[in-house]
Amino acid sequence: ASDEIIETEATEEVCKLIKEHFGNVLGCEAMVKELWDKIKAMCPKVQTKALTVAVPTPEEIEKLVCKVASSEMIEKEATEEVCKLIKEHFANTPLCEAMVKTLWDKIKARCPKVQKKALMVMVPTPDEIEKLVCEYASDEIIETEATEEVCKLIKEHFVDVPDCEAMVKELWDKIKAMCPK
Repeated sequence: ASDEIIETEATEEVCKLIKEHFGNVLGCEAMVKELWDKIKAMCPKVQTKALTVAVPTPEEIEKLVCKVASSEMIEKEATEEVCKLIKEHFANTPLCEAMVKTLWDKIKARCPKVQKKALMVMVPTPDEIEKLVCEYASDEIIETEATEEVCKLIKEHFVDVPDCEAMVKELWDKIKAMCPK
């Protein structure tokens, strides 16, 4: 698909959503094209010769679009910018954010669900966390170094606490006592 085809399809989809929520809007395509041009103007300029050599595959484009679509920060900024442009060309639209979110959600819905599963696999279970904490808690070298570091930080940020090492060791022992034998 060429850039023009993508732009045309996106313009049609946006105007369709606007028509659903606000009725026929005269000059919708021209206004969306103006928005499209503003968005393109924010993109870095690429030499035409380089573009013909390294055209991304549809899979790479999908991965990039899904990465951008899943960013809450980008969604928020894009929503604000789109609603600002709609407000400039139409009027204050109280449902603008909701409409843009609906469109954004439609884009995200087209993204492969595999990405979400991959993120879930990387999150450790409570049992894995317990095992890791207990593994470190029962290592005497780590206990000694951590105790020294904790007491050093307390001394730096508060005052010199008498018997700091003994108190931290007592806390360390309580943590170890919670670990399975």
